[in-house]
Amino acid sequence: MQTITIPPGRVVRVLLAAVALLVLANTAAQVMLRVAGHDYVHGLVPLVDLAGEANLPTWFSTAALLACALLLALIAAVRQGDRFRRHWAGLALGFLYLSADEAARLHELLIAPVRAALHASGPFHFAWVIPALALVAVAALAYLPFLRALPADTRRRAIAAAALYLGGAVGMEMVGGAWLERFGDDAVYAVAVALEETLEMLGAAAFVSALLHYIRRHVGPVRLRVADGGERQAGPAAVQPLDERKAAETAVAAG
Repeated sequence: MQTITIPPGRVVRVLLAAVALLVLANTAAQVMLRVAGHDYVHGLVPLVDLAGEANLPTWFSTAALLACALLLALIAAVRQGDRFRRHWAGLALGFLYLSADEAARLHELLIAPVRAALHASGPFHFAWVIPALALVAVAALAYLPFLRALPADTRRRAIAAAALYLGGAVGMEMVGGAWLERFGDDAVYAVAVALEETLEMLGAAAFVSALLHYIRRHVGPVRLRVADGGERQAGPAAVQPLDERKAAETAVAAG
């Protein structure tokens, strides 16, 4: 049997190191841009700009959110008969959307129509935060029983990850929007954007950690069986709890 072991601690250390490198690179890029007046530097400035698009920070955030979606889908797949299986699946779809949104900036399509409809300004300069806050409130109420049913360690980790991510994506977006509207795109606004994106990346990394620890402690090893559609499945899903008595399979375990 071939086994791929995924150590949660090592994964988190790699993610945190990547976040630190991206933040340092962005800091250097902002110094080059706002102090030295160089806005390109052979493409390096836009490549690491936390406020930019189609660059390394965007790729990292997209990949981290997609990893969350895949881990959530894995948990939903092995939770056959669990009354909260749909909640896990719903979270998987939600994080899949967040990953797509990070790559394509879908939420920005809401800014102009919502701002025009509600005459939003100040903290709501980026008016997409208004429907986002409403959606977060509805989701929090809908998922409250699910959150209460989680093991205490997973619940603490998930809440911390959500606080980091939402504090950046929504909280710092409101702070930055109010500052931008009043003072323009200055160094303070650049710091606000950097903090926003850093919190988002840390939140995504923290949730990856929470899910890996949950799988390790409360799901255990699972096996992934790749088969043609016509083949008989050994159980109700292609991803099942590991059964070492069966023929050689490929196992994925969070260790």
